[in-house]
Amino acid sequence: MIVRVLHILLPAAISLYFLYRALKKPVFLLGIPFLQVMGMSVFFDELKPFWMPGRFKPLGGTILIWLIVAWAWSVFRAKKRESSGDTPAITGGRAFLPEEWILVALAALTLGKLVWAGVGSAETGTILRQAEPWLFLLLGYWFIRGTVRRSSSQDLRVFLVSIAAVTGIGAVLYIVHQGLGVHIYDFAAHLTVVFHGQVLTRTFWFYPPFLVLGLCVVVARPSWNAATIGLVLLFIVTVIVSYTRSEFLVAAAVIFIVLALRLLKEGSPNAFLRRLSTIVAILALVSAVMLVVLPTQASYFLSRMASVTHASTIVGDQDLRARQVGLSTVASTVWNSGNAVAGSPFGGSEDAAEQVNTWTADTAWVGVIYWTGVLGVMLIGALFICYAVRALGLFLHSAEAGSEFLGLVFFAAVVAMFITSFFSWTFLNTFTYPMGFWLFAFIAGVVSKRPVRRNVPDRFAARPLEQTP
Repeated sequence: MIVRVLHILLPAAISLYFLYRALKKPVFLLGIPFLQVMGMSVFFDELKPFWMPGRFKPLGGTILIWLIVAWAWSVFRAKKRESSGDTPAITGGRAFLPEEWILVALAALTLGKLVWAGVGSAETGTILRQAEPWLFLLLGYWFIRGTVRRSSSQDLRVFLVSIAAVTGIGAVLYIVHQGLGVHIYDFAAHLTVVFHGQVLTRTFWFYPPFLVLGLCVVVARPSWNAATIGLVLLFIVTVIVSYTRSEFLVAAAVIFIVLALRLLKEGSPNAFLRRLSTIVAILALVSAVMLVVLPTQASYFLSRMASVTHASTIVGDQDLRARQVGLSTVASTVWNSGNAVAGSPFGGSEDAAEQVNTWTADTAWVGVIYWTGVLGVMLIGALFICYAVRALGLFLHSAEAGSEFLGLVFFAAVVAMFITSFFSWTFLNTFTYPMGFWLFAFIAGVVSKRPVRRNVPDRFAARPLEQTP
């Protein structure tokens, strides 16, 4: 009974928070699409009013509607501020960034293939279904970018902290369900493992999808407090009870990147060592407690991590081999069919498309290779590089605390997203296509809003570590 009430009250309370904040701060309306991505992790999939009209299958169409609503509300609020004589939200900068020509090229590739496939074809429905992911990616980017561009850095920081807080709630639920074995989610486990005579479940359906983003947000704070350390502790425990080696390695990479960049800009080795020692202490504490409280779960995770240190184990890993099969099969199929340059045409075999979607869940680049070929790989690879450089520049060259914080979070998140794309669907998630490029859209929205200062004092305009964002 208590769990059932939680299924209703928790997502309702969270959604009301974002809707209330959105009345004056339109960027908070993007919280609804973010919650739609979180879905099962905070029971948001059970709030049917936010999934209307329900005829959209997959649910990307519903997410796109909310992105359009958020964009329209941000435009309305901006015009209202301007008409009332308030300072406009946009204070300069460029409406179009050079790296966005990459997206224009990707759009041209998609539309060109769509038109080519549609000429004289009777399979219009199939063509549109197969082109839909790429159209949703580009449309979602545009509406998210427009909403972010009309929001202040302070609003964006609070929004990201709010997403991190909701992720923390999802992390607690995940730990209780998968770590402690208390049944919370009404969904079958992805995998069941018997280890040392105990049955362990592994599932990712309700794993907090923005956990790495949340980790970026809390670790990137210029000053740490008890809440910061508590969230870092919570996120690390969540990664451990997921028993996912790649997720743990990405989390470690994110922490190191953020701390190293803080050291580069602020030039404070003591602060770097202090924070690093805090992370090590947290990890040691978590390991010790889990070995006592959850010895089987801890031993299973350690056994999986130990396999990473042996080359023979890595080469023979079943998950890695499955990803290699998907990539090699798709690459050879595209090459042998003469579609290596631009990918397979829309309107082809539905069975083949379904198999590609299955493999894409293991690595996003399967879908990229199959549908966009070499051109798509180059374009999306260039997106990661250009937006990572843009975010890094925002951090290093920004004199304003809010923009600096956002740049650091975005850079670490882009690196994490790129790494994760090799073992997950990330930006090609079947259920959330319009949110696939959300991170790029946030970066573009922040950067295009006003110019980054070029004349930077020594140590990249470093500020004391204790100053909060």
